Amino acid sequence: MRTVTVLPRSRPLRRSDLEAMPDDGHRYELIDGALVVTPAPSYRHQRAIGKLFVLLERHCPAEMVVLFAPSDVALGDDTVMQPDLLVARRSDLTQCDLPTAPALRRGGAVAEHEANRSDLETVTL
Repeated sequence: MRTVTVLPRSRPLRRSDLEAMPDDGHRYELIDGALVVTPAPSYRHQRAIGKLFVLLERHCPAEMVVLFAPSDVALGDDTVMQPDLLVARRSDLTQCDLPTAPALRRGGAVAEHEANRSDLETVTL
């Protein structure tokens, strides 16, 4: 079983701290200044996300783009997440990230697949 680890903190972390994390196959995210570390996903997880990506990409309007992790969604300097899948307007993206939550009223969404569940959870930010 894969586990998510929330590390103890001496101070709230910021995006600059997150950028200093190693490129070691783990997913590093910040939630309200707390560092959340997730191990690399399983084969089953990747297959499910891959299939959903193909379906979304097939039906995505030209002004939208489908991205998969790692793609940062920066909700604030202390909250940077990497959803499994992200659908966003091309015009809302920067070279580095989506600097805000996807605008659901304009067609944006994020999807997170939980390893111990067989369904897919859509998260509204």
